[in-house]
Amino acid sequence: MESRDLSGVESAFQVTAAESSSLKPVLAKILNAIKHDDFAAIAEHLTEQVELHIAGFQAMDGSWRGRERVLEAMAANFGQITEQKPETEALIEQGNRIAMLIRESGRWKESGNSYSVRGVIWWTFEGNRLTRVEEFFGPTRDLS
Repeated sequence: MESRDLSGVESAFQVTAAESSSLKPVLAKILNAIKHDDFAAIAEHLTEQVELHIAGFQAMDGSWRGRERVLEAMAANFGQITEQKPETEALIEQGNRIAMLIRESGRWKESGNSYSVRGVIWWTFEGNRLTRVEEFFGPTRDLS
C-alpha cells in the first residue's frame, strides 16, 4: 500500500448535525477509497458521464470523461506519487459544489524527487454523485 496521509484533508470533510444535507460525506467516502487505493469503490459515487480535468501538476495534467476513464486516470495518477500529504487551507460548499484550497507535498515514484503544490479542487455534483472535478495547481517549489 502506498504512503498516503490524507488526515490533512479528511478532517475538512467531517460533518456536523447541522450539515446533514452536506455533500461532504460523499467526498469523505471517496477520500477513504483513495487512501486505501480502492478506486473501484469510488465508482458508485460518480455519474456515468463524470469529467476530470487537471492542470498544473506535470504528468497528471489532462482531461478524462466517463466513469471508466476517470477511474483509470485516478488510479494511474495516484500511482505516480508516494508520501502524499495534502492539507486543506479552505473549504467552501455552496449548492451542488464544493471548492477546496489545498497544499500538498509528496514524492514522484519514478524519479524519487519531491513535489510541493498549492491549488484549488472544484467538485460539482448531480444529486449525491460527483459529475465534474476540476483541479488547478501551481508549484510551491521545483516540481522536477
